[in-house]
Amino acid sequence: MLKKQAVAFIGAGFMGQALIRGLIKSGCLVAKQITISDSNERIVSDVVSQFKVNAAKSNEKAVERASIVILAVKPQDLPSVIKSLGKKLGKEKLIISIAAGVTINTICDLLPEKARVVRAMPNIAATIGESASAICLSEAATDTDLVMAKKIFDAVGESVVVDESLMDSVTGLSGSGPAFVFVFLDALIEAGVRSGLTREMATKLASHTMYGSAKLAIETGEKPSSIKDRVSSPGGTTLAGLSVLDTGTFKREVLKAVEAARKRSKELSNK
Repeated sequence: MLKKQAVAFIGAGFMGQALIRGLIKSGCLVAKQITISDSNERIVSDVVSQFKVNAAKSNEKAVERASIVILAVKPQDLPSVIKSLGKKLGKEKLIISIAAGVTINTICDLLPEKARVVRAMPNIAATIGESASAICLSEAATDTDLVMAKKIFDAVGESVVVDESLMDSVTGLSGSGPAFVFVFLDALIEAGVRSGLTREMATKLASHTMYGSAKLAIETGEKPSSIKDRVSSPGGTTLAGLSVLDTGTFKREVLKAVEAARKRSKELSNK
């Protein structure tokens, strides 16, 4: 389905490049199907050099022949970008926004009537094809639009379809979640260093421990708490560590962190 599409990226920064990399690497698109536009000429030059995609001299030129337009600009820049494109973003094009906190209604109010819009929230792991992404659709978007949007975000990881009312929760969990994981990972590494390991060795062991644990939960489908119990032998080393960690307090702090991120996302959405 995507093989027949011309895709324009308005904005080719961090997340835009992650999507381009994933789409080309997965074979969903070839470079000649993609056209980019960005206000930063150095970024345009770097992306064209790296991925061999097409570059347009303006946003208007980029979307001219595109059937899918991916808006990968900063949230505060999105309204002005859409306004500048005007009727060039008509209902014949699928519009995909990855601008955090900008609602579908806000986007649709800036577009021609019956615009087909997908709002998406990928995360930083898209850069290695392991993003957890959520997508939601405007009323005018079709089943075919959903299939194409899923293919795009599945190319950089795993995607789920949610009601837009849950997008702030998605932001708090999978959007901000990597930062919370990195805090724990950093603590594990530091603990290894303090116990005598080199930082390189501690980093490798801690990183693969976290990666392997997540992969085990994904592939077995077991509850994390059940796996925890299986590796916690009575009187063993794991229980000794868990008794110090105080799993109840730790879990409550994680819940509070996700909730704080969700609330902030909602505040930004309402601005």
